[in-house]
Amino acid sequence: MGPNAPVCAHMVRWESGDWPISHVYGVFVEWAQSTGFHRSQHNIIRPPIKASLIIESIVEEVVLAVKSLIINAVGPVAIVWNDGQAATDYAVSGTVTRIALGGGSVAVSGLTITLTGTGASTGTNYTAVTGTSGNWTVNATAGWSGTIGISDTNNWSISPTSRTITNIAAATGSQDFTAARYWYVATTGNDTTGTGQLAAPYLTPQKAHTYVQPGDTVYMRAGTYTGSGSTAVLKITKSGTATAKITFKNYTGEAVVFDANGYYYAIQQGINGSVADYTTTDGFECIGWTSRSVYCQYSDNMTVRNIKAHLDAFDGTANRWAIVGSYCDSLLVELCTCYSLTVGVRCTDCDLTIIRDCHIWNCWGATASIQNNAKGFALANRCTNGLVQDCVVHNCDDGGGDTNESSGHTLRGIISFCNGIRAGNTGGGKYGLKTKPDGVAVGGRDKIFDCVSFLNGGIGIVANDFSPMLGFDAWHNVAHGNVSSGFSAQYVAAHLSTAKNNIWSGNQASHDDDYNPTATGLNDYNLVQDGSYNPTYSPNNITAVPGFVNIAPLSVDTDGDGVPDAFEDLTNAAAFANTQAAIDFAQAQVLAIFGLAGGSPCINAGTISAGLSRSPYNSTAPDLGALET
Repeated sequence: MGPNAPVCAHMVRWESGDWPISHVYGVFVEWAQSTGFHRSQHNIIRPPIKASLIIESIVEEVVLAVKSLIINAVGPVAIVWNDGQAATDYAVSGTVTRIALGGGSVAVSGLTITLTGTGASTGTNYTAVTGTSGNWTVNATAGWSGTIGISDTNNWSISPTSRTITNIAAATGSQDFTAARYWYVATTGNDTTGTGQLAAPYLTPQKAHTYVQPGDTVYMRAGTYTGSGSTAVLKITKSGTATAKITFKNYTGEAVVFDANGYYYAIQQGINGSVADYTTTDGFECIGWTSRSVYCQYSDNMTVRNIKAHLDAFDGTANRWAIVGSYCDSLLVELCTCYSLTVGVRCTDCDLTIIRDCHIWNCWGATASIQNNAKGFALANRCTNGLVQDCVVHNCDDGGGDTNESSGHTLRGIISFCNGIRAGNTGGGKYGLKTKPDGVAVGGRDKIFDCVSFLNGGIGIVANDFSPMLGFDAWHNVAHGNVSSGFSAQYVAAHLSTAKNNIWSGNQASHDDDYNPTATGLNDYNLVQDGSYNPTYSPNNITAVPGFVNIAPLSVDTDGDGVPDAFEDLTNAAAFANTQAAIDFAQAQVLAIFGLAGGSPCINAGTISAGLSRSPYNSTAPDLGALET
């Protein structure tokens, strides 16, 4: 949290009527803004770079600490069925909390349990609990089906307030009620005798899935969880809600591995006929899958976060995709690392996809047909209105990433380099980034902003257009040192597409700029080092050396693999503690190389257009390229 943070767990005092968690979150936000605390120290693209995720993780630490204090203060409160419902046959879960941190105990009182349904008496079928621990005793006849409800008179926070129970059996057992929103799974757990609580975890995440309800979180303890070879390690077929998501997450600070053991998937979020809306998977390393690492289908508002997906023994002879979305709207993929496979993140028939802060590399194939689809990311086949932001993609056969036969997407702040340079790559496009807006999926024009594409085996940035032509906007990008053109626009709608405030420099073949519209001002206000443009239609373009801080490190490649030493660590899976650390490193290196030195002709040389040019900027006009001085 840092030595100057004004809030920590022992300084927060919550009682009935005091601050909700949202207020505490606000304190962290105010502190982060006042101190300039960012997730990245590097001023690439635009400051600040999403401080919210760090804040959320800090708040999560506090919530976990608070939860443990709740359990210690309140003690176990169990539902005990006199008719003997087996603990393994049902799950009564929820949260009972009234927090007074900083000393003292909290009495459990004023709670009322009601039963409705066949075979149940209502109203007074319970023994209320007073003190710091105890049991509720609930009477119901064997075979009872109905709903158990809980209410109170002391302003407790109770969630959920009811549970539906089906077909009470004649057996004995009980369930802990205090930690009901949190379930635990461990390699030392037991699916038969475990209760899913921290002291008695389940053995498999699928067992915990049996009992989860909206708002619940399943914490996975450290270790490797192996699939059967005929099913995924985890298959989610339940939905949360907008305000109560279902989450499967690694326990804080612990490494969790899902080994699919030769099955198609390690994780399935939703399947045809069983949706998994508002669900989250977070913090797992996925190995051993033969098709997709995480497969999201037929569900909306899903999150895939902190997934490390790789196949170290991948031989390139078949397609292996890390994270795939199909018929999913509002899918969020963030902070994921994917390598040694065919495609990092691929979505089809999805609207409003967000892929951000991901590190993807070594996407390849052994044959030309597989190479032609080996890329970091793809928004394809009728996808609309997606966003790919602040990702680092490199060493992929076909290219860093593309939008293909879809439309309305934004590529922003992406670093793409050394794609298509692998020896033996005969089938890939070898581009850095490519956009192909297609009128079949009318989501509007594609946009490429603030991206840096360099040392790729083909074109740095490609903009294609198909009929009916929707157009594109390419603003504030850098394409440098690519084997082919820096920027190429093909089959474009000249009357629609714009390319401005870019730097196209030092590209090794063809031209720095291969966009030649026959209308004035569409391809303008760029620095084009080799002068490959028509000044009649681009009167404000600049022919000059861009004046980068220091491009010399791009020529230093000690091991001869085509990746400069300055970026070599990004090809080592063990070099960084997490995905964000790798992205921070890449952004720092790009800033040190492609930042603008004093006297650069690119400084304050841009034009201004609302929604397209960089805002804010630091002087009279925005700089050209991706990095504002």
